[in-house]
Amino acid sequence: MNNLNLQFSESLFKTKDSLELFKQLIKSNNEELARQFDPKKPVNELISAKAKFVDSLLTTCWKHFFNSLENKLSLVAVGGYGRSELFPHSDIDILVLLDNTKDLQFQSALSQFNTFLWDIGLKPGLSTR
Repeated sequence: MNNLNLQFSESLFKTKDSLELFKQLIKSNNEELARQFDPKKPVNELISAKAKFVDSLLTTCWKHFFNSLENKLSLVAVGGYGRSELFPHSDIDILVLLDNTKDLQFQSALSQFNTFLWDIGLKPGLSTR
């Protein structure tokens, strides 16, 4: 199996067309997984590879949008994604845990993060607690 578990760099956000670049990375990953699909073989490795790809992508996005708030928020994968079972066309179920503070600094960053994920085509199912 081709290793699609890339480590993304913060430098992806420094390009003028970062949205298009992220979309292309996702498209390339989906195409490679589709190419590797064999209906006669179990899909466990493929759905796990997709989840690991999204892990890397989300980690990079999280660091970009929440760099100064890292000690106040946590990102948690839930649902099928949380079990490393990410099928094609699945939404990305994530939970953002907040500390007890009344600091509203995170709201703008959370909105930008969620919008960016939608814009690149990830379909996040986002909840906060």
